[in-house]
Amino acid sequence: MPLLSHRQLSLEQFQQWIQGLDTDRDGRISKQELVEGLRGQGLWFKHWRAQRALSHVDKNSNGFVDGDFEFCELLEYAKEHWGIKFSP
Repeated sequence: MPLLSHRQLSLEQFQQWIQGLDTDRDGRISKQELVEGLRGQGLWFKHWRAQRALSHVDKNSNGFVDGDFEFCELLEYAKEHWGIKFSP
């Protein structure tokens, strides 16, 4: 999959990246899993970016990105704050 730093992804590529973040396969993304995912994507300030994203998208305040709504929120957050554009 292209690096997020390339900034042009298909929605399917982004969804695959998100699914790959769930390294313990519990169906949710922890802050540490998000940090590790950002580490391999060429983005700076990984811990800060992960914390900001999580605080924005974690609507039930359980410390994870989980559920369809929060995953959609992460997609919107990535578009707005990480400069990712999605191709058709």
